[in-house]
Amino acid sequence: MRYRQNVIANNMKSQYFFLLVCFLFGLKSIAQDSTISATHKPIYTIVEEMPHYPNGEKALRDTFAKYLQYPTFEKENNIQGTVILKFVVTETGAIEELKVLKSRSKGLDEEALRLMQIIPSFIPGRQQGKLVNVAYVLPVMFKLPKD
Repeated sequence: MRYRQNVIANNMKSQYFFLLVCFLFGLKSIAQDSTISATHKPIYTIVEEMPHYPNGEKALRDTFAKYLQYPTFEKENNIQGTVILKFVVTETGAIEELKVLKSRSKGLDEEALRLMQIIPSFIPGRQQGKLVNVAYVLPVMFKLPKD
């Protein structure tokens, strides 16, 4: 009787282990191949080396500050806040599929999109040593100087 209980317990442990392994492999594939691009290449959400702006985030903020043209209506009405953009950094570093994920106002949205279209390319992400397309979410903060 005890032998039979041990066999059943070991069999159940094996089944749980198998399910756990399947679940973990499933999560890995979900995290990596979340979408397919227009070129039929996967768009990753998490990679070993994430894409980044040349010289880092501070350089990106400095570039935005240099080229920012605060919209007149928003300036006159003291409209400030954060616009959240979503885009794909391609394997060449180009920005594609740029869209507003969270809007603040029409003028701020348009300015955030304009800024993204004039900046240089990003350094692309890598997965297993290969350049890949990566989805990227970027908050763009708009703040008026205090008088």
